[in-house]
Amino acid sequence: MASIAAAAAAAIYYTVVPSETINLETLSSAKIPQKKRAAVAALYPPPEPDALAQLSAGTTCYSITGSESGKRIILVHGVSGTWASMPHVISSLSQHGFRVLAYDLYGRGHSSSPGIRYTASDYAVQMKDLMDHVGWDRANVLGYSLGGGIAASFADVWPERVDKLVLVAPAGLSKDIPLGGRFLLLPIIGPLITYTAGRRILSYLSRRNHNALYIKQPHMQHFINVQDLNIRIHPGFMRAYIGTVRNGPIRGMDAVYRRVGEKFGDRIQCIWGRDDKVVNFEKQAPLFRKLAPHAQFVELQGGHSILPETSEKVVDRVVDFLQRQK
Repeated sequence: MASIAAAAAAAIYYTVVPSETINLETLSSAKIPQKKRAAVAALYPPPEPDALAQLSAGTTCYSITGSESGKRIILVHGVSGTWASMPHVISSLSQHGFRVLAYDLYGRGHSSSPGIRYTASDYAVQMKDLMDHVGWDRANVLGYSLGGGIAASFADVWPERVDKLVLVAPAGLSKDIPLGGRFLLLPIIGPLITYTAGRRILSYLSRRNHNALYIKQPHMQHFINVQDLNIRIHPGFMRAYIGTVRNGPIRGMDAVYRRVGEKFGDRIQCIWGRDDKVVNFEKQAPLFRKLAPHAQFVELQGGHSILPETSEKVVDRVVDFLQRQK
């Protein structure tokens, strides 16, 4: 009986939990119900073939907007987002004369969900490959949340390809995985919970991170709804999320930020909301200032969603910093 029960449990596990090595597809290629497909088409339509780059680990969906003669900037989104989460940010940067390259991280949006570990290196190589694909030798880089950790990791390895570095509520300086994340990483039971109830839980928790003053505004409704496409529908998102929590640039990056601080000096700008509890301002901002003492540090009123919620306030600071001659 024990062997039968064990076999049944194993069958359930391997039915629910996907392999860590296979490609789990994208929002546009996955076999999903018509109602969900309609939601994808309305919020984030499948891209044209020329918006897909075949890179070393898989396909990356990207967008380039703005003046061809403008200063170049790469926008790197957060753990649950896509490049289409923040069209108002992209539009604002474009209107200020920038040439903006935005893209979906692996396991999000219309990019591939490859069987990789989702490490800082995996994400940094994706950015490097994409720059090679579009023919950009150098650019400014703006990373938000997880994107901040990715941007710092990229700048650490390829500093010659970064003009200036802008980090908004940057991940990477936490000392440990949050309690909820540690629970999801428990052997056997963690993956089972993740792939059964994890999407609903994460969707609920992600909505709690936003300021009630802005949550009903159209741009935030769009941000939340596109984010929900990843969390609730995307076939590879939960695996990418777990891989990122386990292996990605979300903690223990003190040495990376120290090296980047030394290499870039005052070519770094960090913008942080003083009420941020996700990438905890009180605990992590002082450490950032210690590791990168010459960075321009901008403290604003707001929480973790300061970029999508108050994009004009943030973009104004970013534009001023990037247009400064040096």
